[in-house]
Amino acid sequence: MIKEYFPERLKSARQMKGLSLRELTDLTDGQISRQAISQYENGAMLPTRDNLLHLCKALNITPEFFNRPTIVLQEVEFRKLSKLPKKEQYRIEASAADFLGRYLELEELLGAEQAFVNPILAKNITSYEEVEQAAMKIRKVWKLGENPLPNVIEMLEDFGLKVFEVEAKPSFSGMAAEVKDKNDLALIVVNKHPEVEKVRKRFTALHELAHIVLDISEGITEKEKEKFCHYFASVMLIPSNVLTKELGGKRHQIHIGELLAIKEQYGISMQAVLYRSKQMGLISDYHYQQQVRNFSQRGWRKKEPGDFMGKEQSHRMLQLFYRGVVEEIISTSKAANLYGTNLAVFRKKFNQPF
Repeated sequence: MIKEYFPERLKSARQMKGLSLRELTDLTDGQISRQAISQYENGAMLPTRDNLLHLCKALNITPEFFNRPTIVLQEVEFRKLSKLPKKEQYRIEASAADFLGRYLELEELLGAEQAFVNPILAKNITSYEEVEQAAMKIRKVWKLGENPLPNVIEMLEDFGLKVFEVEAKPSFSGMAAEVKDKNDLALIVVNKHPEVEKVRKRFTALHELAHIVLDISEGITEKEKEKFCHYFASVMLIPSNVLTKELGGKRHQIHIGELLAIKEQYGISMQAVLYRSKQMGLISDYHYQQQVRNFSQRGWRKKEPGDFMGKEQSHRMLQLFYRGVVEEIISTSKAANLYGTNLAVFRKKFNQPF
C-alpha cells in the first residue's frame, strides 16, 4: 500500500461499487466504523493491516489496488437522461478512471504508449456547416473515405483514444473526459448494457468524440452544443453526399425499408437518418413529423427493428495482455491485476481462443 495513493484509491474503490460510507461499513460486518472510513478517505489516518484486509474483502479488491495512483479526469461530459442517479454517475466516472489507469500502466510496461492528436484546427465553431467540415476533415486525415465505418470503437482506439465499455443503466449513453496534465490523452465511455443497441453505441462514441475534438464557441447554448455533437456523429457515420446518393436526392416520402437498409449498412439509427434528411432539406418537415408519429405508433421510438451487422468492440487492450504474458514482460498474476479481475477469470479469458 502506497500511503499517498491510499485516500483517493479507497474513495475510488467505494464509488466503483456504488457504495455509501454506511454501506461499506456494513460490508465489513461493523469491523470498521463509518467515521474511520471517512478519515481514511480524507487522509487523516491510515488503516491497520487487519482493517486493510477487511476493506479489500468488502470491496473485492487486492492490496495491490492501492499501489496505483488515481487518474484525475477533467472536462467530463455526460450524455444521459436526467433520471440517472448521482451515485451511478460517480460509479461510472470512478470505474472509467480506474480502467484508464490500468490501461496506461499496461502500455507503459510494454512500451506501447499511444498519444491522441486532434486533427481539427478550427476554433470557435458556430454553425452546422463548420461541424460538417470538421467531421469530413477527420474522415480525410484518418483516411476513412466515404464507406461505412465497420467498427467505430476499434477505429477510435487505433487513433489514440481510449474507449471504456461499462455496464450501466440504459438511461446512461456515454461520457467523454480528458486527463489532468496530459494533453494527449482522452477517454470515451459507452454503455455495454444488453438493451443498448450497437447503433446507439456507435452514435454515442462519435458524439463523445465531438465533445473532445470540437472547439465550439462559448456563445453556443448547451442544448445547441449537444445538437452540434449529434450532427457531427451523423456526418461521421454517413457523409451528406453519401446520404443524398442513397436517397436519390430530394424526396416526397421515404419507405421504412430504405431506412432499415441504411441502418444495417451504415450503423446509424433510422430516426437519426430521418432527422438528418430533414436538416439537409431532403424531406419536408411535414413528412418527418409523419414518420415520427409512425415510429411512435409502432413503438419504435425506444427500440427500432434491425441493427448494424458489424461488430462494435476493440481488442487492443486484450492484445497487449497476450503480448505481455507470452513475451514474459508481465506475469499472469500482474496481468490479471491490470485486467481488473482475479487470476482464474483472466486465465480463462487468456485461453479463450483455444
